[in-house]
Amino acid sequence: MLLYTIENGYYSPFSTPNFALSGNYENYYWEDFLHQKFDNNSYTSAPLLLAFMQRRADNPEENVLDSYDYVLQNLGSSLSEAFIEFIVWNFYTGSRAVQGFGYDEAGIVGFPEVQLKATHNSYPTIGSGSNLGHLSSNHILLYPGGQGGLKINFDGSDDVSMEAVVTWANGSSVTWEKINLGVFNAGELFTDTKSFGALLPIVTAKTGSGFSYTYSIDPATVYNISFTNQIGSTNAGGNFVVDGDTYDIIPSGQSRNLVEQRTHNAKTNNERFIDWNGNIDYKHHDWNDIFSEFKLLKNLQAIPGNNQFANFSDMRYSKIEAKLEGSFISGKGDFQFQDPWYAFSDNSQPENFWISANGMYEPTGKEGATDKGVFLNQGGTSFTPPYYSVQAQQIQNINLGSPQGTRTFYFQNWSGTEVQFENASALQTGVVFKDIIPSVDPIVSANYKGHLLSNNSTGFSSNSQRKFISDANGNKHLVYESQGNVWYTKSTNNGSTWLQEVKLNDDGTQAKGATFAYSSGDGYMYILYQCDQGTWGNPNPTLILCQYYYGTLRWREEVCELSSYAFNTTPTISAVSGVVLVVYKPNATGGLVGKEYWLNSGNITLIYDRIIPGTTPYSINPSLATTVLTQPTKHMLVYQESYYGIYYKQWTVTTDFANLVTSNLSSGVGYSLNSTPSIVDVPTGSRLCWVGSDYSGTSKRVVFRDPENLYQFWTFGNLVASPSINKTDGNTAYFIGWSDGNGSSFKIVDSHLSYAYIKTLTGLQGSAMQLSNGSGANTMYAMTFYNGGLPYALTQSNSLVSYSMSKENTNSNIASGRAGIVMKGEGEFSFMLGDIEVNSEKIRFKKLSDTLTIPSKDVFNTLVESDPFELKENSSFTYSVEYGVTDSALAAQALQNVENVKFKVELIDAATNQIINTFDNVTYTKDFLQKYNSLAYQVNTEAIGTMNVKLRLVADHTGEANYQINNSFVEDEIIAKKGFKVINLKNELQIKDYALAQNYPNPFNPVTTITYQLPKSGSVTLKIFDILGNEVKTLVNENKEMGRYTVQFDASSLASGMYVYQLRANDYTSTKKMMLLK
Repeated sequence: MLLYTIENGYYSPFSTPNFALSGNYENYYWEDFLHQKFDNNSYTSAPLLLAFMQRRADNPEENVLDSYDYVLQNLGSSLSEAFIEFIVWNFYTGSRAVQGFGYDEAGIVGFPEVQLKATHNSYPTIGSGSNLGHLSSNHILLYPGGQGGLKINFDGSDDVSMEAVVTWANGSSVTWEKINLGVFNAGELFTDTKSFGALLPIVTAKTGSGFSYTYSIDPATVYNISFTNQIGSTNAGGNFVVDGDTYDIIPSGQSRNLVEQRTHNAKTNNERFIDWNGNIDYKHHDWNDIFSEFKLLKNLQAIPGNNQFANFSDMRYSKIEAKLEGSFISGKGDFQFQDPWYAFSDNSQPENFWISANGMYEPTGKEGATDKGVFLNQGGTSFTPPYYSVQAQQIQNINLGSPQGTRTFYFQNWSGTEVQFENASALQTGVVFKDIIPSVDPIVSANYKGHLLSNNSTGFSSNSQRKFISDANGNKHLVYESQGNVWYTKSTNNGSTWLQEVKLNDDGTQAKGATFAYSSGDGYMYILYQCDQGTWGNPNPTLILCQYYYGTLRWREEVCELSSYAFNTTPTISAVSGVVLVVYKPNATGGLVGKEYWLNSGNITLIYDRIIPGTTPYSINPSLATTVLTQPTKHMLVYQESYYGIYYKQWTVTTDFANLVTSNLSSGVGYSLNSTPSIVDVPTGSRLCWVGSDYSGTSKRVVFRDPENLYQFWTFGNLVASPSINKTDGNTAYFIGWSDGNGSSFKIVDSHLSYAYIKTLTGLQGSAMQLSNGSGANTMYAMTFYNGGLPYALTQSNSLVSYSMSKENTNSNIASGRAGIVMKGEGEFSFMLGDIEVNSEKIRFKKLSDTLTIPSKDVFNTLVESDPFELKENSSFTYSVEYGVTDSALAAQALQNVENVKFKVELIDAATNQIINTFDNVTYTKDFLQKYNSLAYQVNTEAIGTMNVKLRLVADHTGEANYQINNSFVEDEIIAKKGFKVINLKNELQIKDYALAQNYPNPFNPVTTITYQLPKSGSVTLKIFDILGNEVKTLVNENKEMGRYTVQFDASSLASGMYVYQLRANDYTSTKKMMLLK
């Protein structure tokens, strides 16, 4: 604890200024000063003093003054600087105390007064002092003596650290400054006088004694200088502070006397005037029309006529924003803004200060201000200071939230309206805000390209093109569109990371419609896109083809000029060793154009160029594949015809599109609208998929088929978009993918084409997807595109094989259906049977061959048939049907006179195919052509007993017809239900007779099924005998209720031969033979 003792208080530089601060003890007033100055006079903590005590404890042999110096330097001060201020504080004590300054802000009553060396109140005068010790001072009191300014000359002892400080008090204002002493401690100062002040010779050396000084003080000339805040030529009011004297505030338009031959400073206290004359904000801009003097505080000399004008200029609204992938996102995207006129809340102004902002910043020019604006046209065209500047970061990682997540953004450039940049490509650049266009505010945009992000809602949505591929080395490649450009990126680690995107089109151009092709035979990769300008200065819209070899651009060629950039050509390309084929839609009035190139040493030569035969102005969305897996090499093209058709063409390479084999693949699929096909080559030709939907859009599904087999096709999903098909490089499997449920999920199915192999790509959502190829299924991925909110995000899935099949491969959430389509002429008649459930278990359909053919109606009537399922009394049994025609006009043309097409659903005995009941008898004639009707049934199975049954579709028609089968899988329900219609089998299944059916199958090995029925309850036995009459096995021996029953007989332990089975029930007996063949 510090104590006030004679040693620690009375005999000290406080009470006796020429008495040195000792190095042998801690002075009480010195430490009181230190605590108030550096520890904020806290009553709870004293960090500086504690640091000093710790220093003394750690270094007990160190000189005390060195310990003080060490601690003070760590606080950014020093012993000498602290001691100078200590002496100033000591002067303003006792009767000289100034409220708000010094010890406890001069508020301590009875605080002692420091002794004076001399007092002066008339000038000129001279004085001197001697015998000063180290760290000591004299206090020489000065009064103005009627002088507005004084000239003080000081000369101190040589070879000692000494300062001469002049201080003045004016009301509650205290200022002090050092006389600039030379190497011999001599110097001169011109000073304005105040109420009273002091000359303080101070020895700052830590050692020594016997130091002296002399001084002279003379009157100095003063000049009257006025200060005005000015808007235009009008005095705006407000006031000024000169030389930091806050006590003597100068109203705008008034003047003060300032001493000659010194640098004064003046500060306007008015940083701005709000709503000047009721409408415009004005902010301080410069002094005296000198633009380089733009701070609120300026230096000036007191010379005749040097009146000061603080000029104010009007503020105009502006903003700076981060554009992330072309969009402003609140609070996202860091940048900085430099305002040379910027002021803190206390009106101090920093140098080289950058204001940090997130997302958007509306300049205010001052910390905490709510009124906004900048000065216009600052810096001019040559960017002469002062002017505003902006600064961006090269790379930013920004969390956009779900579903985009954290994305990397790369700075591209600066742009804006009503602005001019010093260098729009630089991270830091000057900017001039302009006012050329009336009523348009200046806006500055820091433009960032987001990694795997787009501002184009269709930037990845053309699934007929290839935008996501893998090369022979396993590298993944991706193209997409954003901000009017085509971007390319590459991954060398299966998409774990992607390289920064590269813009393919030249600066100043726009591009779209990019697509890939890769030729594994020669390693060349091709990128084809549409550009609003050609190469080598060609100003016309052009289709451009680029060739890459192991990531290096080899050449870029113009495929053709286009009549309009606005028209989407949706080009597509395929490539194999030696041959490249480009197909595109050049305009709205012609068909698809094909250009075939011959490749020689990596360079292309056009060999065929023509409109593809059979294509029309309505032919759009082409998709290409070329296969070398069959010989001769074939090109395969699928495209959309108008809004209704999917057409397929195949021809041999380098034959000038001759002998094209054309198929209408959408014929017979039962969908009025067919669009956006996607194709892949396989060893037997190709496989393809597209979107099929009805006119209402309520049923929209992926249609898949083999163009070489037009007897059956598959449909998947509901409310789908963007189907994509791709395969493994070794042709071991192919996958179909699509966006399902209006973008709520993404799904895939592999070449098994079964409900059990449908997978949901969890954690992804969006409107579009594309599947890559891969060396194996484990290196195939989906690239998905979410366009539900800007910026639109590309997200890669995990490996396709890594996703689990739903419900442990049972896919109990996947409903299945099968439709039979009867085609007469151009009329299509469809009947879908599906959503079969018994006691909440989904019933599937019997498996069909991939190479199915349907030569006749009889074969057709065996194909839409369920797997067997068991019904019991009170089983919960439901199913749905949907039937209709695709085009009623075409159907009417096909059903002339009395022609008809009939459908019905039969419930049959699984063992005997005996018809139990018939439902849904539908007959189409030219007078009954219902578009589509959907029904759901709930079947009352009371009194059916226990029986294995099947549902099947049976068709009949007049005249000739062709047939197709649709295998359909969808989550939830195949057919939308509006409610169940109840069918009561009790009244339709009355059993009037006993019956024992022939076993099925027969002959059998080793299991067969025996069916029997009972018209009433009773005791029942069913036994097996050999041909000699020996009983082999008893299958039934119990009481049974009325009903139909099936029993399985397993003859695994019996020898081949003829056997007899006999049913006895009440007074009924029936015996039949069966043959076991092993």
